[in-house]
Amino acid sequence: MSASGAAEVDHEIQRPMTAFSTLAAVLDARATSTRGIVYIAGESSETRVPYAALRGRALGILRYLQDAGARPGTETVILVDGLAPFVDTFWACVLGGVVAVPLAPGNADEHKAKFFRVLERLRAPVLATERRIYDRLRT
Repeated sequence: MSASGAAEVDHEIQRPMTAFSTLAAVLDARATSTRGIVYIAGESSETRVPYAALRGRALGILRYLQDAGARPGTETVILVDGLAPFVDTFWACVLGGVVAVPLAPGNADEHKAKFFRVLERLRAPVLATERRIYDRLRT
C-alpha cells in the first residue's frame, strides 16, 4: 500500500510458478524458450548458450556415458577442465538419472591421489573426462 492507502500495482507480468518434480523436467520445459545460460570468463568474455543447445549437448554426452555403462543410479566421476564442459556433463547426469561425482582435475599429485581415493569408495563408477586428463591419471 502506498502512503495514500491505494494498493500498489506491480506492472511486471506475473506468471504462476510451475512446479517441477525433477531438474530434468525443468531443462526439458525450458528447452523450448529463447532463454539460456551465460558463461562469463573474464571482464570481456561471455558466451550465451540457449537451454535447447545445453540440453542437446548434455544428451550427446549422456549417450557416451550410457555407452560406457552409465544407467540411472550409476555414479559418474566428472573430471573435466572448464565450466562449460562441467555444466554439460553435469546436466547429462541429471537427464540420465546418473549420480554426478564432480572432482577438480588439478595438476598436483594430491589431485591424482584424491581421484583414486574417491574411486575406491564408489561402486562400479563411470568416468567422464578429457583425453589429456585421462593421460595424466595414467602416468
